[in-house]
Amino acid sequence: MSLEISDLGLSIAQLNEIEELDPTLVTAWLIESAKPNVRSPGGFFLTGIRSGKPPTEYNPDPDRARLVLLAERWIERVGLLYDRESDVIGELFEGRGLLRHYAGDVQLQTRMLDLWTKHRPLGEQVEREFVERNARHGAAYHATMQAMREVRKGGSADDQG
Repeated sequence: MSLEISDLGLSIAQLNEIEELDPTLVTAWLIESAKPNVRSPGGFFLTGIRSGKPPTEYNPDPDRARLVLLAERWIERVGLLYDRESDVIGELFEGRGLLRHYAGDVQLQTRMLDLWTKHRPLGEQVEREFVERNARHGAAYHATMQAMREVRKGGSADDQG
């Protein structure tokens, strides 16, 4: 049975991700995903290509796959706010990090940093918007406080007159 990428039901983002990969790796995982014992060809294919290894070198570790997925989601939601690569690596691979058991995997570290680099511009935008919002709120707060002081001044003068 021949399997095409269009048969996998992938999202636009996933299709874009595949376009950036080595075509021989994609082809090898398409062939592997078409085997009859594969229950979810799309998921199997994505897991395989994201490993960066050809099917002959891939050794599936369900715990690792789950932790890598969690780490990817962390980067997309929280890690993008980190401003240094070393902090991202530290958070994921050191101490109690999600990927601490894979700290020696340089390819995985590179993959996580590539994802962080892709999402970091959004983090920088969030930071800029936060600073701008705080400046606006600060200005409004100071204007309100000044108005309250003037009202108090004016109120106490009327009481004395």
